[in-house]
Amino acid sequence: MDRDLALLKAAATVQAQETVSMCRVHCGAPGFAAVERLNAYRGLAHAYQNAGGDNELILYDTARAMADLDRYAPPEPGAGPPDEGDLRSPRVWLFLARDVERRMRDRLAGRVADARAAGRDPFTAWNGNLVLAARTAVACADRTMLEILVTSLEEGPELLGPVLRLHALNWLDRRAGDLLNEGVVPAGVLDEVWALRAEVCDALAPRAADLAAGLDLPAPITAPAAGILPGDGG
Repeated sequence: MDRDLALLKAAATVQAQETVSMCRVHCGAPGFAAVERLNAYRGLAHAYQNAGGDNELILYDTARAMADLDRYAPPEPGAGPPDEGDLRSPRVWLFLARDVERRMRDRLAGRVADARAAGRDPFTAWNGNLVLAARTAVACADRTMLEILVTSLEEGPELLGPVLRLHALNWLDRRAGDLLNEGVVPAGVLDEVWALRAEVCDALAPRAADLAAGLDLPAPITAPAAGILPGDGG
């Protein structure tokens, strides 16, 4: 199987499960009722954490290839955040994603090499670094997804822009621990992320009807995913 495809499968299934779970919570009782499709979507996303290859093993396999530079080239180091580090800038998102991936990969490779140099067998050398290995592979997946996102932002419809910006800001929020740990962002960055996210949400709120219409759901919709039947494109 193509290794990059497997990694994207792992990233997509995790994102799908998180998204459906959030939808269920925000929909109240209908989101948890068996008559709607959200429970089925959540079950499907949960199953694919293992189907098509176990996500955790995919991350470890990816991290091993990254550490060994096996058909993998780390992102080139940049001179510094572009656009004065403005978190509204897609170029800054990519810079941060690439920088944290490169730093984590270098640190993982160094720790494994040091363990081997100390006489530990390959299994022991890797077994002591599994947490860092998994997070390094996730960083690679994040960077790949953000590159796709930025391309969509440049080529997609204008209405999609705020949604993609919100996704990027949510990524910064979720990965703040790794970004701070690797020294990629300064302390206090989350205050800026939260403020920008509020701005984007304020801009999206008046356009909720347009966004819903863009999903081309069948009418009438009485609850999330209601009326969507197998075979109708839902």
